[in-house]
Amino acid sequence: MKYKIELVSNDADFYTIALSEILPGHAPFKNMNSLMRQISPDTPKVTTATINAFFKAGGIMAVATTRGQLVVGIAHLIFTVKSNATTGRIEHVGVSAKHRKRGLAREMTRLLIGKARERDVRYLDLTTGIDNAPARKLYESLGFVERESVPYRLTF
Repeated sequence: MKYKIELVSNDADFYTIALSEILPGHAPFKNMNSLMRQISPDTPKVTTATINAFFKAGGIMAVATTRGQLVVGIAHLIFTVKSNATTGRIEHVGVSAKHRKRGLAREMTRLLIGKARERDVRYLDLTTGIDNAPARKLYESLGFVERESVPYRLTF
């Protein structure tokens, strides 16, 4: 199967790339929401409002699609501007189970690392589950170093 991986930085381009995800009469973002549940079961559903907000906030998305424009892989890059530096965070790297082991996650992550470098990001963070050995191996092979941290989250 042939794949296309693209970087997207605005909602109009995203909707063009992921046309099959928003066709009238279909469940909107069916594949993307399925993929997001695989990555993080507690993540809220993708909607046009969340997509628009993501891009409005300056986010960049790597999207892997099949020839029929089904979204089979995603990865998000967000930036935080601080008083002393701009930092980046890669989130929600995932590939649909049927399309794994083809280098899609590696290529999407590489593209986002390149974008972060273009923006002179001081450092780039990401997280993955402690038991996700394939993801940990991938990130380490790309130069990420495991850090000791205590994760906290406030959910509203």
